[in-house]
Amino acid sequence: MKIKVASMIIIAMLFISSCGPEQLGPTLIPTSTNTQTPIITPTAILTSTVTETETPTPMTIPTYIPTFTLIPTFESTQVIVFHPKGVPTQERTGSCWEGSIFLNRVDAWRCTSGDIIYDPCFSIPENDQAVICVISPLDNSTSFKLILTEPLPAHWPISTNSAWANSAWVFELADGTNCRILGGATATFGGKRVNYSCSDGWYVLGDLQKGKVWAAQKIRESSDYSSIVESVKVFIRIVWL
Repeated sequence: MKIKVASMIIIAMLFISSCGPEQLGPTLIPTSTNTQTPIITPTAILTSTVTETETPTPMTIPTYIPTFTLIPTFESTQVIVFHPKGVPTQERTGSCWEGSIFLNRVDAWRCTSGDIIYDPCFSIPENDQAVICVISPLDNSTSFKLILTEPLPAHWPISTNSAWANSAWVFELADGTNCRILGGATATFGGKRVNYSCSDGWYVLGDLQKGKVWAAQKIRESSDYSSIVESVKVFIRIVWL
């Protein structure tokens, strides 16, 4: 009996050793394959998805919100070529030594009365003995008749290339502020001269930007006038030339 059992065990062992791997059962191979596939493929998909949906964080840039309207509320700037209305009754005496440096016109002059310079003063039609000096086109009551103590000089030719070719005498901004041209030495920033002083304490830097709607760069200077504190583009409603 013991011999028969031992013989059966030996036969069974010989049978198992003679079988190839494919005969031991298919359950081991699929198990190994299935555990590798879901690990590799989903990882690749996840990496691709994260890359596509990443967006850079936007930079926060501080901005100055001006108190002036940046979009004109009118279609075009009104351009007025100024001419005095009538002859003022107030009179002074003085003389003119050259053409106006602010207005590029043959009938505008730079004159003096006492120690004060007046620019512009305007020729009076058919009267070469006097001119009309106007402080502001917005206030006719400040005008006066300047009786000339000597003849008017020859006027220099009008040039579109002069320093004041793109200038205006006075202008009104969209917010109602009035600005007037400055003579003499003023501050400069970035190679641009401070050309105008405005009724609200601000200034206009550089030349006016002509177009259907004229524009300008309006600035507020520091208390010592050494730097620009604020700057904004403004639009011009009316300009007097």
